[in-house]
Amino acid sequence: MAKDEVQEELKQLKADLIKVRTEVADLMSALKDQGADKAGEVKRSVEDEIRARREELRELVSKARSGSKKVVDDAVEGLEDRVEQHPVGSILTAFGLGVIFAKFMDSGTRR
Repeated sequence: MAKDEVQEELKQLKADLIKVRTEVADLMSALKDQGADKAGEVKRSVEDEIRARREELRELVSKARSGSKKVVDDAVEGLEDRVEQHPVGSILTAFGLGVIFAKFMDSGTRR
């Protein structure tokens, strides 16, 4: 009788073990599917964030380009105003710089 009870308990234990294996396999499959779904969501979220940051960067570069053009335009305009206000001084300055530049160029060829 005790032997039959042990046999019955072993059968029940084997059946329970098979059931647990099946449940663990189902659980692992569900976790895998859920993980893939989460990974897809994270990937989409990261891609959306990258797109948004790229657009911000494009806007910043565009603003920087237009800003640098404005700075150059303002500098040229300021130079034109100075030349108009002091035409003789501007001519003398340009002549002096030309003489200095010519001396540098000439001293390199004469030896």
